[in-house]
Amino acid sequence: MTPHPSASPETAELLVPPTRKHTTSTHGKNNSWRNAVFAVFALAGFSLSTWLSRIPTVRDHLDATSGEMGLVYLGISVGSIIGLLGSGYVVTLIGAKKAITWFLTIGVIGLPLAALAIGIHSIPLTIAALAFFGIGFSMTDVAMNVTGAANERAIGRTLMPIFHALFSVGTVIGIGLGALAEATQIPLLLHMVIAGAIIAALTLLIVRFLPRGDGFDTPDEQPASADQDSTGRSGWKSALGVWTKKRTLLIGLIVLGMAFVEGAANDWLPLAMIDGYDLTTPSARPPWDSSSWP
Repeated sequence: MTPHPSASPETAELLVPPTRKHTTSTHGKNNSWRNAVFAVFALAGFSLSTWLSRIPTVRDHLDATSGEMGLVYLGISVGSIIGLLGSGYVVTLIGAKKAITWFLTIGVIGLPLAALAIGIHSIPLTIAALAFFGIGFSMTDVAMNVTGAANERAIGRTLMPIFHALFSVGTVIGIGLGALAEATQIPLLLHMVIAGAIIAALTLLIVRFLPRGDGFDTPDEQPASADQDSTGRSGWKSALGVWTKKRTLLIGLIVLGMAFVEGAANDWLPLAMIDGYDLTTPSARPPWDSSSWP
């Protein structure tokens, strides 16, 4: 409906059908929600690659063997498994928005804690700090995919590939800044503190545009509660029962294979490029040694 040319702005607004105003408002909120999910995926990728970019320096600081580095890598893996096992219950209980807010901001504390542990040459403390980071990362991973799926449904378009592309964009940025930190010999602790602070601050700004809960608005779209599924059975029994299905096992096998390949590449390629192709890395120095600051 087109307002009369002589109508005032206030009158023009009254002449616009309520359904149109509602549709425009909903469209804008959904787009803001989508952009926020884009940013969360990018921040998650940035957080992981920030650690991966400094692996050569980590090994130099710890003076670790390949076997000891394998144990260090185990920290994030163990933390991720713990987080994934509890993520379904946690996200259902507090919602994706709160899960992202809490676990992305608190989880990145594990990065400077790991740098501190590396500075005192403690492999056990490094593993513990990285496990803490792994829990936060995996919880965030599940939560951002849940709210991303809800946003897809709200907008009515396939967006998940783009969400995951933004994760890759975040990893590229993190690796690039990490390479710059390596080249300029920025201390590991300083790098982790700055990166963690940036991630936490941006997360607190971004989550304001995420809807409360999971983003599923209607009862039909609401996921099953932590205690019951749609048939009224126990949620835990239903979740475990899924693993008796052949297709679930086959999907799990595919994901396991891809995760194995991706994890091996992420963890060992930086060291392989240095040891196998004689690329250089800055000399090892204590993370808090101000004499190594540029």
